[in-house]
Amino acid sequence: APAQLLPVVLSVADQMEEAAAQVRAELERRGAAVALPGGLRGRLVPSSPRRFTEGGFAAQHYVAAEPNGHGLYLELLEGASGESIAYICFSLYSSGRVFPFTPPHRLLDAAQVDRLVVKRG
Repeated sequence: APAQLLPVVLSVADQMEEAAAQVRAELERRGAAVALPGGLRGRLVPSSPRRFTEGGFAAQHYVAAEPNGHGLYLELLEGASGESIAYICFSLYSSGRVFPFTPPHRLLDAAQVDRLVVKRG
């Protein structure tokens, strides 16, 4: 039988912002440290759609346009220099299924990577 649709409490944009806020809070709580090759350390920090172009990532990606304004945006900073070396953008979508972890009254229950760029050099 098809999954029963539940009433939507938050708009799609509100659901995306709420999910992004939860991830940002979790990164803050955990410290967002990342182990990099060669024993280097990095740190994930919140970013924005604008940083995709302003940070030079668009020049290295086949889609040069900024991501939409309703996603989760992160950059990876190299530990010693603090240089931004990677950009990632996620968006949420509805899988059309109901999972045990799906929040009640939410349409969006899965994430996809919209942009992923690691700077050369």
